[in-house]
Amino acid sequence: MPLWLKHCCISLCALGVGWAAQAEVSTAQLNAAGGRMVLAQQLAMLEDATGTLVLSDVQKADADGRFRAHTAEHFNVGYSSSVWWLKFTITRSADAAIDPLLEIAFPTIDAIDVYIPTAHGVDHQRGGDLLPWTARAIQHPNHVFALALPKGSTTVYIRLASKSVLSAPMTLWQARAFEASISTKQMIAGVFYGLLLTVLAYNIALWISLRDRVYLYYIGHAIAGAVYLFSFDGYAYQYLWPQSVYLANHAMVVAIDRK
Repeated sequence: MPLWLKHCCISLCALGVGWAAQAEVSTAQLNAAGGRMVLAQQLAMLEDATGTLVLSDVQKADADGRFRAHTAEHFNVGYSSSVWWLKFTITRSADAAIDPLLEIAFPTIDAIDVYIPTAHGVDHQRGGDLLPWTARAIQHPNHVFALALPKGSTTVYIRLASKSVLSAPMTLWQARAFEASISTKQMIAGVFYGLLLTVLAYNIALWISLRDRVYLYYIGHAIAGAVYLFSFDGYAYQYLWPQSVYLANHAMVVAIDRK
């Protein structure tokens, strides 16, 4: 096959793949009756290996069809030095009186930027555990953003960067449904950590009465494990050290480094 014909075939295949990726991305439909929507097939993604792209660059890349369809259950790239951009298009119905909430259920993400282009400019919100706890508009262990969407269709762009594992399970919520989910999650977390503290207290009592060093070692490992889990779930930043960005980013590492 002539070289020029090979190039033509490759180019056509690439265009076909790019078109298919764009075609597979569906639009999120938001209405007053819906309580929640897990964002999966509605997402498209773009890797920024240099970390230098700004919103205007990303919008141009979107217009050029450079975003790839997201097909996994939720966004997860593991350890990545790249910045990642996600986008989804959402249609807000006329009967949706309250702004929807976007929850990104992975507390350890370093930096999150949410952009909502509108006719009056760009609504920009920041999140991530590199920001002080008090800087969060919605103070929740996960990253939660109120989306001030105009009526009709809007494309939302999200910039993600993290030195640790980068995973971003995303859910759109109506406010009432989100509040109900908080109560359920807090109850489950309370039971879990309550049992953990009970086991820890029991072993402290055994060590006090028996003075066996084995129990002391176990107590140390249990405390480290509890700190790791409490930090991973975002509760440590909320309740133990809300003023310390350093501990929010390093407590988990210290807890698992037991050398």
